[in-house]
Amino acid sequence: MAVSVAERPLVARFAVVVAATVVVVFVADALAKTAVVAALAPGEAREIVPGWLVLAHVRNTGVAYGLLSGQGWLLVPISLAATVVVPWVLWRAGFWRTQPVVAGLAGGLILGGALGNLVERLQYGSVTDFIQVPPIPLFQVFNLADASICVGAALLLLLSYRQPSTPDD
Repeated sequence: MAVSVAERPLVARFAVVVAATVVVVFVADALAKTAVVAALAPGEAREIVPGWLVLAHVRNTGVAYGLLSGQGWLLVPISLAATVVVPWVLWRAGFWRTQPVVAGLAGGLILGGALGNLVERLQYGSVTDFIQVPPIPLFQVFNLADASICVGAALLLLLSYRQPSTPDD
């Protein structure tokens, strides 16, 4: 897609939102993981809101919510691919034109989360998970990066649903 001079502010807005969101998610995730590692031994848990929220230090070799546990060899290339595919999808779909802020937020959440987990996976072979919500047994222990990826993906689905189909330029 060619970008006209009039569309350059939309591209800039989209890019700034993506970049800012990536940085915020990456830093918040890294700080939270560091705090959990300093405060809790592996396997240790503390109830924060009785019956609703538990901080539990878990090492996860899988993806979000413990899926694909032990498949670390597969997760690094998937994370690297996400850093290329997500921006390409957002660009090709034209979301930067119609919803630059929401699309930038969706992309930044996904990329920031993917990068946060990727860096830790490359360093340690696993990621630190620490958030547990007992009333929702479907969710295993997860981290801010996992939550960011899921929220970003939900926003991307919402954008896809709301996006009118347009022919390629």
